[in-house]
Amino acid sequence: MHDLKRSFNPDVLFLMETKANQSLMESYRVRLGFIEKLAVDYRGRSGGLCMFLLTMVIVILLTYSKFYVDVCITSHGLKLWQLIGFYGNPVPVERLRVWTLLRRLRDISNLPRLSLGDFNELGVDIGSSTVARCVVNLVLGYLNNLVIEMAFLVQANTDGELPESLLGTCRLNHLDAAKAVLVKP
Repeated sequence: MHDLKRSFNPDVLFLMETKANQSLMESYRVRLGFIEKLAVDYRGRSGGLCMFLLTMVIVILLTYSKFYVDVCITSHGLKLWQLIGFYGNPVPVERLRVWTLLRRLRDISNLPRLSLGDFNELGVDIGSSTVARCVVNLVLGYLNNLVIEMAFLVQANTDGELPESLLGTCRLNHLDAAKAVLVKP
């Protein structure tokens, strides 16, 4: 995480499935040089969310649970926008509730929104829904304004496999969906 922080210097850093309590997340906050944090403790052997923030970021907490943190953010004089950091329910039969929850969170505000996280292989078929196609087209219109930073890691499933190992990172700047190439399976 130190290398990621040094390389990208983000104003906001969202972590999911931290498998950590408040005190451990506080020690990470201090070591990484963030000013504030919002952390949700893990339960059992999974879960845990944390959002680290710098002083130049103004954050309004809307709501949170063990599966998500929903905030409005502004920084550097930019317009207010909504960020939903999400960790989907790992239990397959509970995944339909995830979409219900996301729809409820969507209705909290009409601000531009970014939902990110681990959706645990959730998918949606937009082919049969006019509304879903409209939503996807709306999101595609904002792609060229986004900078998406991702990290890929080897997930630990037992305490003996901790700490998790970082495989790599990437940054996607100002995506242009019109230039996308269809890759056939």
